[in-house]
Amino acid sequence: MRNPRPWRRESTGTWHVWFNGKQRYLGTDEEKALQQFRRMTQSGSTGDYTVRQVIQAYWKWAKSTHAATTYERRKPILESFSKAMRPSLKADALRAMHVQDWIDNKIKHKEAVKGGKRGERKATTKPLSPTTIGDYITVIKAVMNWAKGMGYIDRNPIEDMPKPTARVRQDFVPADVWPKVLELATDEALKDYLTVMLSSGARATEMAKFEAKHLDGNRLILPIEKSKGKRRSRVVYLPVDALTIVQKLAGTYPEGLLFRNSDGNAWNKDSLKCRFRRLKRELKMPGLTPTTLRHSFAHYRLSSGQDALTVAKLMGHVDTRMLATRYGHLDANPEYMTNAANAVSFPRPQDTSTSPAA
Repeated sequence: MRNPRPWRRESTGTWHVWFNGKQRYLGTDEEKALQQFRRMTQSGSTGDYTVRQVIQAYWKWAKSTHAATTYERRKPILESFSKAMRPSLKADALRAMHVQDWIDNKIKHKEAVKGGKRGERKATTKPLSPTTIGDYITVIKAVMNWAKGMGYIDRNPIEDMPKPTARVRQDFVPADVWPKVLELATDEALKDYLTVMLSSGARATEMAKFEAKHLDGNRLILPIEKSKGKRRSRVVYLPVDALTIVQKLAGTYPEGLLFRNSDGNAWNKDSLKCRFRRLKRELKMPGLTPTTLRHSFAHYRLSSGQDALTVAKLMGHVDTRMLATRYGHLDANPEYMTNAANAVSFPRPQDTSTSPAA
């Protein structure tokens, strides 16, 4: 029997090989196609790997190539998905229905939470938002795309799996309520944190990384390795109110994190959650979080007439797509949209009539 050899389909410019009775797609780049073919022949078949084996291999690779904050976020998702899959399920036999069944079971999962008298526990359903479901599908698709590129499978078997439309974020604090928010801050440390978030549009995750060494004039600059996506440095421009606070904190904490609570400890998710509990109650905003303050920055800037591209850049986005697809604040403000619609007058024919001669 002849040994299989990769060949190029001229009409499409793609490389293929007949292997174990099946035509295997190897990609468009000749060198990468040969590398994938060698992996196939060394392993025996791309269909030999199970979903669990692929996830284990991906995890080992991710830990060596990604920042800890990136792969640790994916860890509980991949662990849950791996446990939900049959140990014998081959990676190339994975289907969208397997992923959907796993998601459905997570939606139905009962989480024990504290409630009632004497700390007794009761079961409540923890809902998954469309955004969260979409994120789960994205992670599993990313693993399968990686497996395809590495030669574990010929193609991503869930490549065409649809994702639900992400929930448009409507929550924001109106600008006329900002003074009330700051008034509710029980100490200067919390007031500083709230002021900088509202005035700069920084992400909560960025606030947890800023140090005095990141202050550059009137900007805070996170290096690429600490910035979201790790493609470019994150630059946060500081208006006067925010700049005054950051300069003060840089003098107080020349080393280590800038934003700390009144005890001198860095703000974290738990300490902020505790302090926001009162804000939620007093403002009657059950969905209020640090991220809501960032959304409030976007709404205030846009409704004040600042152009969308500038607002997007200030928030750290490369373009306006995120504002258009993920923020529904302006749609929830019909008065602003009506004024915007009337901001440019309808072109009308000029009056060409002339007055009668004297």
